[in-house]
Amino acid sequence: MNNGNAGTAPTSNVVASMRPNRELTAACNVQLRKLIAAASGVTAALMATRDGLELASVVDSSHTLPCERVTTMTRSILGLSEAVLRAADLGDCQEVVIEAAGGFAVVRAVGDACDQLLLSVVTDRNAMLGQVLWAMRRCCEEIRPVAAAGGDEEMRESHLEMTLERH
Repeated sequence: MNNGNAGTAPTSNVVASMRPNRELTAACNVQLRKLIAAASGVTAALMATRDGLELASVVDSSHTLPCERVTTMTRSILGLSEAVLRAADLGDCQEVVIEAAGGFAVVRAVGDACDQLLLSVVTDRNAMLGQVLWAMRRCCEEIRPVAAAGGDEEMRESHLEMTLERH
């Protein structure tokens, strides 16, 4: 496959030369499992880049969740929320909580050095929201230094490789 420019290498050669940020993905998986263990009622937890690339997800075995679709929608929800907050001059968006008859969906920017990461959690109706929010903040605190150490360039390369692998 060629990207359309004469004389350029095939896309598969580009993929082979890049290294995904495996440390960040592994850390996300560990922290998502800890989050689910710490907050009762959490049925799914996902970590993704702001532009929609899923890095890790943990879904309770008794539930199904279209993770890729949810990741895309949470990005849109956060973007819309940020626009509302800017218009109201309320500052940066910390998290978005959606309450439904069956539970909650919560989206949180990991923050600071790794603004490009989003944590999304889905709960059942028995979840204690305060406990879920605390566990999400703790997860973000643990991921922040790992993401910052990886650097933006490595994250972009990882995203490019994973995107190219999908197509």
